[in-house]
Amino acid sequence: MYQIKIRLPLQSSRTGEQDTFVDRWIGAHIEDCDNIIKKPLLITEFGKSSKYPGFSLEKRNKFFKRVYDVIYDSARTGGSCTGGVFWQLTTKRTGLLGDGYEVFIQAGPNTTAQLIADQSSKLKNLKYPPLVTHSAE
Repeated sequence: MYQIKIRLPLQSSRTGEQDTFVDRWIGAHIEDCDNIIKKPLLITEFGKSSKYPGFSLEKRNKFFKRVYDVIYDSARTGGSCTGGVFWQLTTKRTGLLGDGYEVFIQAGPNTTAQLIADQSSKLKNLKYPPLVTHSAE
């Protein structure tokens, strides 16, 4: 298994540039895993920090959805990227241990929890197993 981490420290007005970078970064890794490495790929420790100016739940959710959409598109077509793990799920009692990337699970529509649940359901409900299988070699 091969994994990449995406933790964006820059939360400036250059969101478009960050989106382009993330798309290219993930795309290059999927292509490498599909064609060269021939191993499954996980996108890990992705997130947006609440400690940077301009952070909002909406921006974080858009970023999660962007990453989740790429993962789903790869998985449904038999590509190497079949999962993702964000950084980090916690409770409000994190206190001083929080690094800004923590996700607090809150009930209700338009929350990160709902986005995570939707992604889990989409992946679980894929009707066909991935077309490409990778050996553990």
